[in-house]
Amino acid sequence: MRAILSVFVLLAYGVPCFSQWSGNPAVNTPICVASSFQDLPQLVSDGNGGAIIVWVDGRNPPINSNGDIYAQRIGANGFVQWTADGISVCGNGVTQNRPQIVSDGNGGAIIVWEDLRNNINANDIYAQRINSSGVVQWVANGVPVCTATAKQDRPMIATDGAGGAIITWYDYRNNSALANIYAQRIDANGTALWTLNGISVCPATINQIDPKIIADGAGGAIVVWSDNRSNTQSDIYAQRIAGSGVITWSTSGLGICVLGRQQWAPSIAPDGSGGAIVAWADQRDTISVPRTDDVYVQRVDSNGNRLWAAGGVPISTGAGNQMRPIVLSSGDGGAIISWNDTRNGSSNRDIYAQRVGSSGSIIWSANGIPICTASNDQDWANPISDGNGGAIISWEDERAGGTSRNVYAQRVNANGAVQWTANGVATSTASGYKSFSQILPVGTGDAIITWGDERSGSDDRNIYAQRINANGSLTSVRFAEESPSSISLEQNYPNPFNPSTRIRFSVALGNGRRGESSDGLFSEEKVLLKVYDLLGREVATLVNENLSAGSHHVQFNAQGLASGVYIYRLTAGTQSISKKLLLTK
Repeated sequence: MRAILSVFVLLAYGVPCFSQWSGNPAVNTPICVASSFQDLPQLVSDGNGGAIIVWVDGRNPPINSNGDIYAQRIGANGFVQWTADGISVCGNGVTQNRPQIVSDGNGGAIIVWEDLRNNINANDIYAQRINSSGVVQWVANGVPVCTATAKQDRPMIATDGAGGAIITWYDYRNNSALANIYAQRIDANGTALWTLNGISVCPATINQIDPKIIADGAGGAIVVWSDNRSNTQSDIYAQRIAGSGVITWSTSGLGICVLGRQQWAPSIAPDGSGGAIVAWADQRDTISVPRTDDVYVQRVDSNGNRLWAAGGVPISTGAGNQMRPIVLSSGDGGAIISWNDTRNGSSNRDIYAQRVGSSGSIIWSANGIPICTASNDQDWANPISDGNGGAIISWEDERAGGTSRNVYAQRVNANGAVQWTANGVATSTASGYKSFSQILPVGTGDAIITWGDERSGSDDRNIYAQRINANGSLTSVRFAEESPSSISLEQNYPNPFNPSTRIRFSVALGNGRRGESSDGLFSEEKVLLKVYDLLGREVATLVNENLSAGSHHVQFNAQGLASGVYIYRLTAGTQSISKKLLLTK
């Protein structure tokens, strides 16, 4: 009997020779250049080497007054896949704001946003699902996630692993001056599964704000937030919610850090074992005013046990301010953290990063390694995995001076050595101001970056994107000579594993023409990747589709299987390769 599995497929596709991506950082690829403003982009993988990008859009009357929600899909080759300038996700004549997006696991996405349709003075939360063709799947203009009294702010979203999503936000229904944290699960059909208008994640009566969320790998989620229950300071709390909507840790949340002075701006990443790693800005070490921030981090397991030093591990406690930490799982139970840093001068923010091991040990240089220390400010660092134990970090950069604000990126390997040009590769240097940049991993070591762009004028902000390759080049061209000549299957990593492991493979060309079919495009091959038990019974199909030539990977989550040895088999055409993997629980 086939086990019911939670299988997350993240395919890193080979990229066609003929590409729309620009190799010139002053050009880039336009996602939306409609009139008025487009802002606050977010992006998620389309499962096919490209991305789905969502943003707030002011094109509709009254122009520049109301924001609607639009989205566009861009393929791995840099060509937009849907209607020029994007498709409308929600455009009901009132303001929608702050969209967030997560994959639906089927090539589409679920998008959530703040919405003023019911009260122009109080946001509600709405959501919409869009398929890979750009067709909305739920009620026009979205389904209500929460329409409780007062306002609901800053929704954040994570997959539930079953085609739906878990959404969290902070909510003023209980007190117009004090927010609490709420959450709701919505299934693949747009039906809310938990209590109407959401469950209370934290019932404490004092302000809780700035929630962040990750999937727990078991149909639920872990939420972290800033918490003022001590009255005089902000602390960091977290809660795990089961897929059924049941709170699984302490009723009022687990104190991640409840020391003196301020702890704030939490960031969260999965630890790979059902728990989480949380980073935050921390003022515990500063007595004088104005106080400065340091960066701390803590790991918590799936049962709510804090695994590292009480109060957290210091990541950077040097001179100046260390602000806006963002944490990224390093794939081995540890993390890579990046942040903004003023150690080199209060008017010269730089980008630094640190790696911490699974036991909480500091791996790179004390107080972090410099990612960028160019002149003027570098801000809003965003790290993603490079697929090989390191990270790609993007940021907004003012080294050019004047009113220019550009986008740069750097790759750092697992040992803390930067891999690209010193102080980063210029991703966008077109005239004007760039803001709200976001980055997405595609393939192994490649990335797509998107941002709001004022090259057409400050009153006409648009959305642009750029692909950057693992070697730091901007074009996505991979010539035919780089394509594999036969199928190959790598050993899964990690192995043994629990419950998730990555399987890498490559596929050959189907027509023997070194990368081109008769119409000049890359050929495709029907590929199967399946998992069997030792009795030969199929327990999972990970891939069953046509794939272009190149390297690919899939994430196999064996949550529903028993411990033991399994066989995974790759088949393409007449060729087949098998290997063993070991699940330990």
